[in-house]
This record gives sequence, C-alpha cells and structure tokens, in this order.
Amino acid sequence: MPLDRTIAALGDPTRRAILRRLADAPRRAGELAAGFAISRPAVCKHTRLLTQAGLIRARKNGRERIYELAPSGGKAMREAIEHLREMERFWDLALDAFKHHAEKDSSGSQETFRRDTKWVRSAAQAPRGGAQRSRGES
Repeated sequence: MPLDRTIAALGDPTRRAILRRLADAPRRAGELAAGFAISRPAVCKHTRLLTQAGLIRARKNGRERIYELAPSGGKAMREAIEHLREMERFWDLALDAFKHHAEKDSSGSQETFRRDTKWVRSAAQAPRGGAQRSRGES
C-alpha cells in the first residue's frame, strides 16, 4: 500500500532529514550522505525506501546518482496528511466521549467510587477456579 510505505518512510528521523535536504536542492549521493552519523551504504538504504515510497527519485548523471524530490511525492504526502487528519478526528471524538463519561462518573458520590474500588480489590484477591477448601475438607 502506498500510504503504508509513505508513513513508514516518514517514521525515521534520518529519512525525514534526507527529505529536508532534498527540499532545498537535488544532491549527489555523496553530498547527501555527508554529515550523517551513519555509513554511506546505510544512507543508500534510506534513499531506496524513500524511492519505493514515491517520495524521491534518483537520476543518473554519468556515474553519479542525483537524488531529488519526486513529483509524485507531493500527492503521497497529501494522502498521508489526509489520513492523519482522519485519525485525528477519530481520536478527538473518542477522547471527548471518554472525557464526558469520566466527568459523568465523577459527578457521582465518592462512596460509589470507594465501593467500586473495594469490589475491584476484593475480586482481584479472590481465589481463581472456585472456592478454596482447607486441608481438612473433602
């Protein structure tokens, strides 16, 4: 799925840094790798994942590879942003519902809370698998 690849590609800080560098201007592979605390092959692996996600592309210029933002990357980013906005709306609704429920429960008496927590504690301490028998019982 393209969306999954986009989100996975954006999930790594090194890949986000590569995208920021390429947003300024296209760069040769060596130039792109400079300044990272990882090896050049590791940077190449990151660029491969960004390419597979459709966010960047590489073009050959003689023996050099020039990396640049892919024209389709904008569409992939917009789709990812829209998906994240949908998730934000979902979480806003879910958290509002939870807040409403918590506020409704907290408006009850403290005795209800104490009774409920006492029940939880006694249920947690109850033996599992039925009542326990003492050694003398059969």
